[in-house]
Amino acid sequence: MPVSVIRALRFATKLPQAEFAKRLGVSIETYRAWDSNRRQPPSKVLDEARALSARGSRDQPLGLPVLAKILGVSVYRLREAARDGRLAVTYENRIVFGRPSPKATQAAGEAYRAEYYGKRARWTPWPAAPPVLPTVPPDYDRQLVRLRRRLGLSQAELAECVGAASKAVIYQWESRKRRPSPLLWRRVMDIEALAPSAICVS
Repeated sequence: MPVSVIRALRFATKLPQAEFAKRLGVSIETYRAWDSNRRQPPSKVLDEARALSARGSRDQPLGLPVLAKILGVSVYRLREAARDGRLAVTYENRIVFGRPSPKATQAAGEAYRAEYYGKRARWTPWPAAPPVLPTVPPDYDRQLVRLRRRLGLSQAELAECVGAASKAVIYQWESRKRRPSPLLWRRVMDIEALAPSAICVS
């Protein structure tokens, strides 16, 4: 089921349902029907929810489907803007359908909407596209082992260098029990490009 507008606004405030309902002045049962998209809230309630969202953190990274609801734009437009650099995004290490999951703040979304939404590149210069995330090679396990040995790093030290959760992640990569995300593989490539001069652990 698609994310409801009011749920997207609640996510932006990071409030639980009960607290959000309290601030809107409605019962939790009434709010849950709106949050789950079983019923549509009155426009007056939506206006108040938008005001609560605006007062909340505009710098909290949100998934693009949630951000699209808040901004009132198509999620496909946001994904396109993320790819070509018009929307500033960050990527999670978590993979969704084989791809890293982009997130953007409400502030970044509003900047995109004000500067680029509905405008043609012919009239509004677009920024340079962000670098494309690399494809993880088939022999990623052997490349990781060779890199670690060349740099004299333990699995724990390499995990710290690339921002992996723990040495267990590196072990799973090297034993092919888990595949690195393109985002983390780019960090591996960065370390390899700088080696041996780069010292990535203290």
